Amino acid sequence: KLVAVLAQVAVVQGRRSAAIAGRAMVELDEEVLSKKGPELFRELLRVYPVAEIEDYNRDGVWRDDMMRVDLELVTAHRREAGAPEPPDLQDVVMPELPKPPAARPLLAGGARPLLGAGPRPPAAGPGAGPVAELRLIALFVAKWKLDPQRAKLMLSRILPQRRRYVITSFRAPAGGDPTAALEQFIAQAARTNAWDAAVGVKRPMTPAGLDPSKRPRL
Repeated sequence: KLVAVLAQVAVVQGRRSAAIAGRAMVELDEEVLSKKGPELFRELLRVYPVAEIEDYNRDGVWRDDMMRVDLELVTAHRREAGAPEPPDLQDVVMPELPKPPAARPLLAGGARPLLGAGPRPPAAGPGAGPVAELRLIALFVAKWKLDPQRAKLMLSRILPQRRRYVITSFRAPAGGDPTAALEQFIAQAARTNAWDAAVGVKRPMTPAGLDPSKRPRL
């Protein structure tokens, strides 16, 4: 009887695991990833409600590849953190979509004016924006198998340029707790000021070290 009970429990657990895996696959099946534009952004909002539409739509053009990557990353980290099930897709409230750029007026002879004739705002630097930071941290956590909650909390407490130094310089030792190693690495960088030296932050020079006899006389 005991063997039969254990076998039945194993079958139930196997079905439960398969059901959970099935639900996970439904979240990122081909139907979802084949969506484009506003419909794909709605899928992203479903799992990442603070997504900014400006990060995925530039001058009326949707960046579908970036949305697919972020959708996969955010979904994976929600699973790792044990987040609750996201809302139904029909309950996701879409923000106001950007309007397509207006058509350029025709000049004499039917020609259109050249693009970029007027002043243009400065372009954002590489890696700018909260979405890029989220993607960078997510890849870092996955690469070194860190505890998502603790790692993200530690990284959120430091300045962006120092956070970039930690992400590019940290190496988890073989064996042991990688999250504890990250905490020690950040503490060591704070004590030695290694992150500021690496990004080229210079301290202002003071006249205290100058020889009085060598100072120029007015």
